[in-house]
Amino acid sequence: MPPRAALRPGALQAVFAVAGVGLALSLGLAAGDPTPASWTIAGALLACMAIVTALARPFVALQALAISTILLIVYDLPSGLGLNLFDLLLPCLFCASVLGGAIESERLAEREATDPRALELRRATRRLTTAVLVYYGIAVLSIVVMVLFGRTAPLANSTFTLLRGLQGMLLFPLGLWWICSERQIHVTIRMMVLGVVLLALLNTVGFATGVVQRAGMIWFVNLTEAPIGGPNETASTMLMVLALLVVRQSLADRFRNLALIGLVLATLVATFSRSGLLAFLTFAVLVMPRTRLPRMRLRWVLIAAVVLAAAIPLIPQDYWTRMGRTLVLQRGTFETYSSLIRVYAWKTAWAVFLDNPLLGVGFFAFPYVSDVYGELRLRNIPVDNYYLETAAGTGIVGLVGLAFVLLRLFQLGSVVRRIAPPGSLGHTMARFHAPLLIGMLIVNLTGNNFVGLVVLGQLALWLAMLVRAGHLSLETRGA
Repeated sequence: MPPRAALRPGALQAVFAVAGVGLALSLGLAAGDPTPASWTIAGALLACMAIVTALARPFVALQALAISTILLIVYDLPSGLGLNLFDLLLPCLFCASVLGGAIESERLAEREATDPRALELRRATRRLTTAVLVYYGIAVLSIVVMVLFGRTAPLANSTFTLLRGLQGMLLFPLGLWWICSERQIHVTIRMMVLGVVLLALLNTVGFATGVVQRAGMIWFVNLTEAPIGGPNETASTMLMVLALLVVRQSLADRFRNLALIGLVLATLVATFSRSGLLAFLTFAVLVMPRTRLPRMRLRWVLIAAVVLAAAIPLIPQDYWTRMGRTLVLQRGTFETYSSLIRVYAWKTAWAVFLDNPLLGVGFFAFPYVSDVYGELRLRNIPVDNYYLETAAGTGIVGLVGLAFVLLRLFQLGSVVRRIAPPGSLGHTMARFHAPLLIGMLIVNLTGNNFVGLVVLGQLALWLAMLVRAGHLSLETRGA
């Protein structure tokens, strides 16, 4: 039985009527007298309407978060932190899940499950959940040990980074609770694709006005200088959306999917991300043997190849220059500097790990101790390698925990692929699960994408849809 909303439609209409009138008046006042106070009132009323929507239409709120994993709108605060929809909607969605019985419905379905294949999928899901909880438990332990040894300077950064990662991963249980049908899975995919379209439009305006140098997915709405950021996260995001579009195209031939794949590739180029390009090429190499395209679909491949060949001359010269400088390590260029400083940071992180092998110096606390190690004595340098960052921050214990998480991730896809009937949505997603994970692992060789709110949110939604599609395929075949 699908979960209920926490608010009844009548209550929703009454609240929206009152809030709508208040919002209209406050926006009128803000437009006539644009002061911080007037805009704050309008923003507060808009936030109230979003909260009510989350309680009355949880699935709609979940779709808003799905879009936010692709294009994250942030209100920058003077403290250097930022507010976004996750901060606003996640507590409301969990409240709706409790009051609406979503959690109890999932528990009831688990108790009533008798199909061995469904039970196997539930065991794989529990093993992954347990591995993730253990890994984050290790991260918390490393922070506690860090404070006990008197290293309190990184406490705020480590705690905030940990909480942002947890916010993203919470989309996994929320997705399992509120995505109940294949139609809703496809709606979620469409919302994530819509996020890419909006992202592309925003960056197009940014490039046209000269405020954007590299395409990004984080929009700071109250900043006039550098309002768009996160180019490397954007490259990882394009990989996720590419996987979703390949799934859609594998289920049904549509020209719009190929057009959207073209948009994704154009956005990837606009990020100027070197690791993103490498991840894309790896994904393409791994996916091609899995497509098994019949003759009828071959024409789309040929059309795509022709369009891609025609688009290559349109790629900006700056893109080729950046890639060429990276390959030859041209002296005196920023690309060479960024590559060499990464190597230095990796070497320094390895020294930190060797000096603190068991539990590290604290979750994402490396920048605060980097000046103690290495010849240059540089402080606040990022590692830009998730695995070395994990080694330096949480030691051998953290690396073992991470290894188990990755193992459970691959095992989950293997289970869904084995139990879901060929041609089903679950089986199709499972076919591209391993290539997607490998691509994301490659991106993390030169970045920390498994920490960010948006990338972890994307992965959490992918996993929730994968698991739900697996269960639905069994129910359909059983019927």
